[in-house]
Amino acid sequence: MKLFDLDKLINTLTGYIETRIELLKIDMKEGLTVAITKLVLVCLLSLFAFFVVLFLFLGVAAILNNALESHFWGYLIVAAFFAIGLFIVLSLKEKIAFRIRKEIAEAEQEVEEEVENS
Repeated sequence: MKLFDLDKLINTLTGYIETRIELLKIDMKEGLTVAITKLVLVCLLSLFAFFVVLFLFLGVAAILNNALESHFWGYLIVAAFFAIGLFIVLSLKEKIAFRIRKEIAEAEQEVEEEVENS
């Protein structure tokens, strides 16, 4: 009789573990779906923002060309503007990388606190 109860306990425990694994799989699928959705949206928004900025600066270059009565000075001025921006980012890349790592660590900590609280 005790052996039968032990089998029943093992079956119940096995069922519980299988259920927890299935719940974990479902939670992971939901999390992955949310992450992929956010990634796709960020990519789309970034793509459209890129084209807006690109054509905005092409317009600025065309206006400068017209004002300077030149075919190329406006484009060179806009290119110089971006070259200066590139130089600034390259010179501050360590500070920027540190700031990004810090923000990610803070976000992870907030998520962990929310998980603990729920």
